[in-house]
Amino acid sequence: MARIFIAIRFNDEFKEKLVEIQDSLKLRGVTGNYCSYGNLHMTLAFIGENYDLPAIRKAVDEVEFEPFDLSLGNLGTFPTKAGVIWCGVKDGTSATSLANQLRERLTANGVPFSGLAFVPHISLVQHPSAIITDITIPDATIRVEKLFVMKSERIDGELTPNREQSSSLELPRCEGRRPKGQLTPNREQSSSLELPRCEGRRPKGQLIYSEV
Repeated sequence: MARIFIAIRFNDEFKEKLVEIQDSLKLRGVTGNYCSYGNLHMTLAFIGENYDLPAIRKAVDEVEFEPFDLSLGNLGTFPTKAGVIWCGVKDGTSATSLANQLRERLTANGVPFSGLAFVPHISLVQHPSAIITDITIPDATIRVEKLFVMKSERIDGELTPNREQSSSLELPRCEGRRPKGQLTPNREQSSSLELPRCEGRRPKGQLIYSEV
């Protein structure tokens, strides 16, 4: 069943820097469930499986904020049993203010969401074999201008987020052939990882871009 959340999404340049951090962790021997290239994002509010999309869209449309810059910060972790390594941001004030306003509008529109306190972070690896945070962080900054309503679905055991709706931002297009109306992404290789470029379902091991 699909799960809904609202997030900040990243462009390719920003995600490439996050993948560099993941590669550094792998070189340090950290194994685990690494977040795939296309799934990298910052969650502002997690709603879950019970949702009212019109109410969610109304709440998102009511959020007003000035665009701001988001720059990568140090790595961190949460004290959970499973463990996670995430990348923070240098100044989370604007992201926190945005998340708080969004949650206020969700509440005003009767949309329930997870009550966990917001900590601006980008999950990099779940269930890591070791917690390592002393990694050199590359410089990367992105301009945040839009919010995205996303959904994630488990396809063949994998959690795959898709864009459900954004306020107005056009997603970057994927390169590749278009069989039967779908875009099949090309994939670039790094020294240690094949990076899928697009969100979507994964039939037969291939990640397909899908917009609902």
